[in-house]
Amino acid sequence: IIVILVILAAGVVFGFWQYQKIKVVSQEFAGRVLKVENGAITASGVYVVSGRPDLTGPDKVRTATVLLNSQTRLVKEKLFLPSAEDLKATGGRYDPSKLKRERVQGSLGDLGAENITITAKALKNVYGRSSFTASEIIYIEPVYPD
Repeated sequence: IIVILVILAAGVVFGFWQYQKIKVVSQEFAGRVLKVENGAITASGVYVVSGRPDLTGPDKVRTATVLLNSQTRLVKEKLFLPSAEDLKATGGRYDPSKLKRERVQGSLGDLGAENITITAKALKNVYGRSSFTASEIIYIEPVYPD
């Protein structure tokens, strides 16, 4: 009987270890805002899973409700776009990663505009959840030159 219990315990440990290896973990959801109401954001997007680009394809798009609480930080990232002169000098091309960015306090009102994309971050695994509370929500606002 002891041998059977040891084998059974080893099987459980091995099974749990295998499960942890294949378990999908995501603490981010990136998507387009569909609506904002009652302190919640409904968005259509994908769960961001490090090292798993196969989970971000069009067939993986889901709708999720992102809840906010008093601890949720709203961050607006201002992205300063190049001027017409700058674009002319570069043949109309630019590297977005090299553009000036500035992070400021965001507002829920900004998210009601059309075509706003957010990245909602959570403190725990949210993969597959249809609703979760965000610890931080980041969105980009383009700033056009004068």
